[in-house]
Amino acid sequence: WEGAVFKAPGSSGSENQESAQILESEDTFLEEETLVPLQAPKLCSGVEPACHNYRFLGPEGKVDIEFIDKSASKYSVHFPMAGFYLWPATRLGFLVTAAVTVRIALDSWSLHMKLQQEEQWMVAGPLFDISVEPQGVIAEIHLPHIISLPANEVDMSWFHVAHFKDEGMILEAPARVEPFYAVLENPSFSLMGILLRCARGTGVSVPITSTALLYYHFHPKDTKFHLYLIPSDSLLTKAIDEEETKFHGVRLQTSPPVDPLNFASRYIVSGSAHLEIIPE
Repeated sequence: WEGAVFKAPGSSGSENQESAQILESEDTFLEEETLVPLQAPKLCSGVEPACHNYRFLGPEGKVDIEFIDKSASKYSVHFPMAGFYLWPATRLGFLVTAAVTVRIALDSWSLHMKLQQEEQWMVAGPLFDISVEPQGVIAEIHLPHIISLPANEVDMSWFHVAHFKDEGMILEAPARVEPFYAVLENPSFSLMGILLRCARGTGVSVPITSTALLYYHFHPKDTKFHLYLIPSDSLLTKAIDEEETKFHGVRLQTSPPVDPLNFASRYIVSGSAHLEIIPE
């Protein structure tokens, strides 16, 4: 997401089923950092960073995710019965017809896309490396995307699922595109994610479902806030969370922008000159 992260001036450095499950998932907690004063938790919402919610929601409740390699973002999860399973932190979903074990790794687009491909395509969601055992029991996979829909600026035919295999990048049209995700039916699995056919330099303004991340930093002489406006991409959020944690930043709850933001556009964030912060 080169160029997609913006900071405030003066600062330093859904579909019904899925929407209901996302709301249900907000039962996590926020850990305090050692350099933050006691008042800081009062500013927080009680919600830990989204990617720290390592559970799927299924037909009988929550299903825990097992770490294979936390540092490399590799996970394993066993779905015990047929039904729909959603990972609210990433909006990745599976419709399964029988018990199945799914292995998931988050990967970087920049490691796999070539320069000429970048000129023709816009990255529109996280990149997942997925494998399943046994084969043939996944009826649908819901791959998350960040494009704001409905939007007159975006043609559904622009959406493609990219598979990265030994022979290179293979494109597949999704069975359907919904707000927040695109659906593949009876999918084959590989390194995969959503791309939007939108050549650079065409002047097309693409509306993006966005997230505002606000971090609180306490210092003996002053207090600083770091603000990021970013696409609603779980891998990008995870990377920012980890970087801020290194410097004892505490994430505060923020609401998504009411209107989508446009990719490759610049924004100015401002506030009232008489803003009062409580507690001080």
